[in-house]
Amino acid sequence: MTLYKQSALGNTVSIDNFGINPAMRIFVLALEGVFDTGLTTVLDALTMANTLACTTGMATAGFDITVVGMRPQVHTALGMQVPVRDMSGAPAPDWVVLPALNRMTAEALVPALGRDDVIDALGALRSWRAGGARVAAACTGTFVLAESGLLDGGKATTTWWLSPLFRQRYPHVHLDAHRIVVPSGSALQATYRIADLSNPILKPWVVEQMRRANDRVRAGKVPFTTRERCWPTGVPGFEVFTRVEGIYFAQTQKEITVIHELDQQTRHIYMNVPHSKNPKPSWYGESVGHYDGDELVVDTIGMNDRSFVDNYRTPHTDQIHVVERFKIIEGGKTLQSTVTVEDPGAFNMAWSAVQRWRRVHDRPMIEQYCAENNDFFFGYEVVPMPEAKGADF
Repeated sequence: MTLYKQSALGNTVSIDNFGINPAMRIFVLALEGVFDTGLTTVLDALTMANTLACTTGMATAGFDITVVGMRPQVHTALGMQVPVRDMSGAPAPDWVVLPALNRMTAEALVPALGRDDVIDALGALRSWRAGGARVAAACTGTFVLAESGLLDGGKATTTWWLSPLFRQRYPHVHLDAHRIVVPSGSALQATYRIADLSNPILKPWVVEQMRRANDRVRAGKVPFTTRERCWPTGVPGFEVFTRVEGIYFAQTQKEITVIHELDQQTRHIYMNVPHSKNPKPSWYGESVGHYDGDELVVDTIGMNDRSFVDNYRTPHTDQIHVVERFKIIEGGKTLQSTVTVEDPGAFNMAWSAVQRWRRVHDRPMIEQYCAENNDFFFGYEVVPMPEAKGADF
């Protein structure tokens, strides 16, 4: 059994410059109650960029990363202490990154914006901006940026379900809630994904269905993704189901079983046999495979029309036909899948995509609960968890 992990940030490493002469100074502003993943994702991404630049011998400067705060001690939303540094005497930053505060409702966020440390942060942000620094904020961090006045007269985006509060509180800022990243002068903000409806290969009914999904996001509704609601993914949605969890291949002479660590979603590929005459429609359809040289070729038909082909909620019909060509490349370090999709009921032409996973040997498969987990989702309207109609045994 071989484990592959989708290319991602990798493991957390110490914040270090690895001998690179930094050209860009970045302050990561951690306020009390900062969202744990919001902070660590920024640090992991920047540190990994430094690591890769060093190990690959790239002729480029790295990032000088400093975590700063308004108080000597700062804790994340989960109570972990953040090692913030004193800003006095430090060189002025080129960029300031403001991760989200873990305040998920208007009732919790508004009082937080009036805290003394947040008010001090507003002054610091204005001072840094006056000194030429650029500023980026994510999710509820955009509210702090807007409080500073730096977004007045410009555009912004923010967490989708807090859009009504943002518009009410900051009438001088144009909220473009359907965008993922919005530049506003020297500021950037990020939000949730919105599907692009301009692709000419989409049938009109597909565009209309995706438009309705986009409208729900803009209205503050929680968008449906299979991984978050524990539904089967179908194919090719299986290729983009996980973000950092492993994908395992167990091979015998007659069958290859592919297992996603996330929710243990499983596919069965039957080797060197033809398709059934009339396969019964199902979530993953019927997959048959064979080897073409060093490539595993998988042909899938017989899927129902209840899944999506990607994470942007692009639908398909039961006419969908998917061919995947798996190949190990880069000296065994990477698994590549070239996917070709045909569905005359949903798309005006066949299309192809490529997905890659990196090979790792860091741990055994971890059992992950999904549908059996807590079904509460902050009281928001969401697609229900899947439930079996009868017992399996």
